[in-house]
Amino acid sequence: MEAPRTITWQELKDFCNSIPDQFLEGKVHMLVSDDNQGKKINEPYFLEEDVWCLKGGFPDEDAGNLDDLKSIDDDFDIDEYEIITPKGTPFLWADEL
Repeated sequence: MEAPRTITWQELKDFCNSIPDQFLEGKVHMLVSDDNQGKKINEPYFLEEDVWCLKGGFPDEDAGNLDDLKSIDDDFDIDEYEIITPKGTPFLWADEL
């Protein structure tokens, strides 16, 4: 099965630049699927710290900033970790419904 397409920030920027003026003061929403309500985008932001992950680990379980990782791993060795999301990466934040 083919992986879903992911857009780039350039494509998102181009799309935003094409939005008609009449919609520019409206709230920003994101549809996650055809079966769900739109989620409100709360804020755009840039990561303030690198996100590191245990090499070969799972980003949902084995990732965090260096201070957090050091505090939970008594044998922390930076050589066992890699940056998976660098500082300054842009994100759009949406709260759960």
